Order: sequence, then C-alpha cells, then structure tokens
Amino acid sequence: MDAMKISDVRLQKYDLKLVRPIIIKGHTLENRTGLILSLIDSVGRTGYGEIAPLPFLHKETMDEAAYCIFRVRKTLLEREIQNETASFTDPIEEQIGTGLPPSVSFGVEMALFDLLIQKTAGQGIFSGLKVPVCGLTSADSEGLYTDLREMLERGFTTVKIKVGSNSIAQDADRIKASKKIIQNKMKLRLDANRSWTLEEAITFCERMGPGQIDYIEEPVHRVCDQKAFVNGTGIPLALDETLLEKGIGSVSDLGHVGAFVIKPGLTGGLRHTADLIDIARSNNIMPVLSSSFQSGLAIRAIFLFAGERGLSDIPAGLDTLKWFTEDCLAHRIPVVNGSVNLQQLLEQRPCFNERLLVDS
Repeated sequence: MDAMKISDVRLQKYDLKLVRPIIIKGHTLENRTGLILSLIDSVGRTGYGEIAPLPFLHKETMDEAAYCIFRVRKTLLEREIQNETASFTDPIEEQIGTGLPPSVSFGVEMALFDLLIQKTAGQGIFSGLKVPVCGLTSADSEGLYTDLREMLERGFTTVKIKVGSNSIAQDADRIKASKKIIQNKMKLRLDANRSWTLEEAITFCERMGPGQIDYIEEPVHRVCDQKAFVNGTGIPLALDETLLEKGIGSVSDLGHVGAFVIKPGLTGGLRHTADLIDIARSNNIMPVLSSSFQSGLAIRAIFLFAGERGLSDIPAGLDTLKWFTEDCLAHRIPVVNGSVNLQQLLEQRPCFNERLLVDS
C-alpha cells in the first residue's frame, strides 16, 4: 500500500465548559481546553487528532503543545508517512526525526490512524463489532444508587466508582449497598487513587464483602504493597498512575496485576498504548482503554483503536462525555444497550460544532 503524503497541517483550539468541576491532584478545573489537529493528505482526506494536555497531569502546556506542531509542521509536509507508522508498527518519532510530548504524540498518531482507516475503509475489521462502555459515576449515596439503576436500564455491564475520599466504613457500606442494587447484573470497578495503607485497603475489602468486583484501581499508597493487597484480599488490582509515573519496570512481578488502565493521551500515544496492550496480553492482564477527559473526537478514536486492537470484549472507560455541557462534535457518540457500534462510528465522519473552535 502506498505511503501517505501530507499536503496541509491545520490547528484549531477548543474550550469546553464542564457540567461540574473535576479535581486533578487537588486542583479544580471548570473548563477543558485542547487543540484539534487536521492532517490533509494529497487526495483530500482529512485525518483528525486531538491534543489536550490535562493541567497538573501532563508536563507540557497547551501553548507548548501547539509550538511542537509548529516545529514539526514542515517535516510532516516534506515526508511521506509510511503505513507502518500509521498502524503503529513503527514509532512516529522515526518518521519526523524528533521526540514529542505525550499529548502531541497522541494527537499526531490519532490523525494518522484516522487517515489510515479512511484509506483502507477499516478493511472490514469493524463490521459487527461493538465495544462495551464502563459507566462512570461520581455521585455519593442516593445519587450513586440512582445512577446505578439508570445504567442497569441502559444495558451497562460495568461501572466505575471512586472510593477513598470518605471513611473506610462509609465507602464499604456504599459499595455493599451498590451490590444489592446491581444484583450480579453488573460488575464494579473501584478507583481508590492510592488512598489507603495496606491495612486500610484490606479492612475496606473485608467490610464490603466478596463478589461483583472487576478490580480495584491503585488501592494502596506504595507499589511494594500491591502484591500483599492481592494476596490478602483475592481481589484483582489495576494499575493506572503506577504505569504513568513509575513505568512497568517499577513492578517487579506482574503476576498479581489484574488490569492495566491505559490512557493513550497520557501514555505517549497510540504506539505506546499498543505496546502496553501487548505486554498486558502476554502476562494475562486485562488491558482497559480509558481517556483523560478529552472531547468526543478523541473518544471516537479510542473506541476505534480498541476495535482495531481486538479489545471489543473489554468495557472501555470512555463514559466521560457527560461531563461536558457541549462537545466539539456536533453529534454525540451513541451508546446503545451499553455499547458503541464501531461500524457506525467509522461511517459517521466527525462533524464539528464550528462555533466552539477557533484557529490556533
């Protein structure tokens, strides 16, 4: 298959208001800003990427990310992009001759991936595929229980609940009550954000009781306590921050790890995401794709990437669009019976709310 020639590079900025603030490492965000990258190839196809550094998590700022695109624009226009790059056999850095920060690598690779699946029409791999969505709720008590009942009615099979901000007793009782509501019709993914000591984490698990837990994400403060947590509770453990901050090398034994929570916009792009998926599979670990509060454009790409990588049986952590009052995309991604139809997603090209975008 012929290489791709990029004929134009464009950048636009968005600023989306959140329905309610999100807290990132103790800081409150009320808006989500980012960049939409357009790579136009020599036959007029446009591949869209999203570059959205999340304040207090990404090291690069949005201005720095925009400058990176300015810096590599000439290189992108001069070089033919090999299909091995767009399909993530080869890293983008080898094509453009320079390293890129994580949010920028993701945006460029996402745009190339979008071009490739247009060029190949997906090669039929998305036909009949649906990716289940892991529902997300941040509500407490009665609001949580209302959310769970609604998600059950909508066909969700998995839901993520934050724990660790209340007392151990309060959190455990809340999860026990949640289990009674879902009655084995859904599984719970709990995210503790390293809130507990080993002893506290074990106490929490004992109090909430066994069953219906898909995994607990980052339950303990220290990496060295992770294995003891699994041995002491029998509950699968998922890695998120550990992968981002310390890397896989910090975990001496992956035998106790049940899942990787992989956020392509934070891990360094789709190539690095593909590598983590391969490592997970080779160690019988469940790779769960998730987002870092990006717009519907990035969510669409991650859904399609999940299908391309054979992850259509694993609920994806991509239920964050309800946090936005409006989205960059004019049409929201349809979730039917708790899943997203990938063929429909592929066929419906991104259509933007142009009034929310400004040239950058």
